[in-house]
Amino acid sequence: MTDTFNFECSAGTAGAVTHNVSVTKFGDGYAQFAKNGINARGSQWTVTIANMQQAQSDAVTGFIDAHAGKSFFWTPPRSIKQGHFICSTYTLTPVEFGLQSITATFEEVFFP
Repeated sequence: MTDTFNFECSAGTAGAVTHNVSVTKFGDGYAQFAKNGINARGSQWTVTIANMQQAQSDAVTGFIDAHAGKSFFWTPPRSIKQGHFICSTYTLTPVEFGLQSITATFEEVFFP
């Protein structure tokens, strides 16, 4: 069973959508474009969780570390559609008064 990332993201969370498109170019400058596969629209998110106490920071990094190489469910901000994501990279930044912030990259993945 796939786990769900349920931690509250900060206002700095931003996403980028990529369309996987196949392009065929012809000698006269003409080109044809077509979606490449049934999951041709994917997204990658820079997820920020700011100003956490040590215990919450440990819970977030523990979740991400436990899912290294495995997907998890996550619902992006302003979306109702939950998807499968992986996280291969995150940065832990000490702030002040014992608070920490995490910035992670979530990449959408697809399964048959």
